This record gives sequence, C-alpha cells and structure tokens, in this order.
Amino acid sequence: MSITIVQPGTKVITVIGEIKAIVSGVCIRNESVSYEIAYFLAGHHVTEWIYRYEFEIDNTSKRSAGFKTFESETKLLTEN
Repeated sequence: MSITIVQPGTKVITVIGEIKAIVSGVCIRNESVSYEIAYFLAGHHVTEWIYRYEFEIDNTSKRSAGFKTFESETKLLTEN
C-alpha cells in the first residue's frame, strides 16, 4: 500500500472556515494519516489535528507589493 504524505511546513487552507494554516505534524496509525495544523486566531496560536479531506494545499502565488512600470507606459510619459 502506498500513502502520499503532505510534508510539514506546507501551507494549507481548511475546507470548513477557509482558515490558512501550516502543517506542523503528521501521525500515521495503521492505514490512517492525520495532520496537525497550526494557525493564529484572534492573536492566539492554535493547533488542531485534521484529516487530509479537511484541507486543500494553498497554491496562491506570492506577489510583491507596489506598482509595476511597463516599458510602454514609460515611453508615453517621456514623449510629452
């Protein structure tokens, strides 16, 4: 039997409540795998044990804050 494990440190989002969390532990018992997730709620650090069907991997991409200057916009500003 092959079991795929989500690695500790992986960012996840819970299905119920859409809470952003990080996998902080994995527990394998017989054929059952549960995951410990950690997150902050109202300023308190919370950990919970959940099963794989209760969360999705967070695949959101990171972007830097600020404005992008495109070459075409720069040319328009310098032509006037």
